Amino acid sequence: MSSPERWSTGILGVLLVCLVLTLGGIVYSSIPGAGHSDGQESPALPGLSTGSRSPGVQPLLAELSPPVAGNVTPVALETDPVQALAIANRRARLRGLVDMLTIFAVSVFVGFEVITKVPPTLHTPLMSGSNAVSGITIVGAVIVATSVHQAAAIPAMLAVLLAAINVVGGFLVTHRMLSMFKKK
Repeated sequence: MSSPERWSTGILGVLLVCLVLTLGGIVYSSIPGAGHSDGQESPALPGLSTGSRSPGVQPLLAELSPPVAGNVTPVALETDPVQALAIANRRARLRGLVDMLTIFAVSVFVGFEVITKVPPTLHTPLMSGSNAVSGITIVGAVIVATSVHQAAAIPAMLAVLLAAINVVGGFLVTHRMLSMFKKK
């Protein structure tokens, strides 16, 4: 496969020179007096082209945007800053609640799909795996229970209780299953 070849013209040409040289390509320049390096400092070339061409972006955007009609006057705020902070705080708490409810809904859906796909003959041998998942649930519930929110402590303690019942039941079922295979 041959090296890339590019003709360089204008601002875009400088960028092409920088990028093609890093790939080891050949560059033909149609800009009079413009030269390019042999690629010895090729790792620095993209930074150089960005640094030399980025100051022209703001005037370009100003040229492309429509002109501002009339004088621009700042609008006075009609709301109290304390009230604005209270509204922002409520929105942030609501966003956190929505995030947690979304994670809960997705985890319920995924858990339901995983459990319903297991054939009934495998339910008892998989109790050990269920114990591991319940152990993770206990760790997560303990972390939530130690949070600063008192309202989160009650559901977290309930989660610890239910997961502990699941772990103990899983160990009892696994013990009974393994005792069936012992010689008497």
